[in-house]
Amino acid sequence: MTMSADDVVHLYRYILTGLPADQRDFIVDALGSAPDTAADGFDQGFALMGPDVDAYAKQGWMWYLPADLYLHSAGIVRSRYVVAILSLHSGVPAATAEATLDAVTTALLTPLP
Repeated sequence: MTMSADDVVHLYRYILTGLPADQRDFIVDALGSAPDTAADGFDQGFALMGPDVDAYAKQGWMWYLPADLYLHSAGIVRSRYVVAILSLHSGVPAATAEATLDAVTTALLTPLP
C-alpha cells in the first residue's frame, strides 16, 4: 500500500474527530506510551518523538539495503495539530537521517502557538 503524508494526516484527523471517545482515547493513549526504543532496538527518539516535542506520535522506519533508509514520523502535536513527515534518505547514516528529521520538525513546529 502506498500512503502520502496527506493520507496519514487524514487518518489522524479521523482518529481525533471521527471515532467514539473510547476508541480515540485508546489509540491516543497507545501513541503516547510508545517506548523510546522499539522492540527491534531502533531508537525512536527522533522528529515528533524527540525530547523537546509535545506530541503523541508513531515512528516508522525501513531499510532498503544497501543504502536507502525510510524514516517517518506522524502524530498529534500539542493536542491540536496533526503532522506527518515521510522521508527517504540515501547513502547516509541513520543518525544523519534522524538529525535531518529533527531539523525539519523544529522548523515546522517553531511557529506554532
